[in-house]
Amino acid sequence: MQSLSRDHVDISTEVLHPESLAEKKYDFAISFGYRHILGRECIEVLQGNILNIHISLLPWNKGSDPNIWSWLENTPKGVSIHWVTESFDSGDIALQKSVSLNPEDDLISTYEDLITEAAFLFHLLWNDIGILNAQREKQNGAGSTHRRGDLKIHEKALTSGLQTKCKDLMEYGRSNNLWVNFD
Repeated sequence: MQSLSRDHVDISTEVLHPESLAEKKYDFAISFGYRHILGRECIEVLQGNILNIHISLLPWNKGSDPNIWSWLENTPKGVSIHWVTESFDSGDIALQKSVSLNPEDDLISTYEDLITEAAFLFHLLWNDIGILNAQREKQNGAGSTHRRGDLKIHEKALTSGLQTKCKDLMEYGRSNNLWVNFD
């Protein structure tokens, strides 16, 4: 059984370049809250050994602001760890978990709940399963994708910024025909 070395971990919020990844000879990369897209060259240098931790139940709410969109569109809530590919948040699932969130809470507290669940899931993958043993299960269904700019036309829904109650976002989404039909 192979194991990853836990001797050296680098953390970066900067844009990663294939040359620097190749130079440092990384075995693996974990993306969590990384706001940049990893291009084909970076994926190739790491031989596809990149996992992303995403606070949505993929394939729902790929991309930006997944917590907000799950309330606006009334889509499933959860966390996913998936393999990074060139297609945006579309790689095979390593682990995922549905999370029950309270609509009476605000965006900040539900975001914190999702982060806690994501950290738990990663801990399970790292310590109990082993990253090199992680499964690769195809995502099912089309789901939804959102870019950073998509939220701009619905900013008025965030009446109290990130302290907006999730039930208020749901009501806004329902009244503006944003809810996803699962039929």
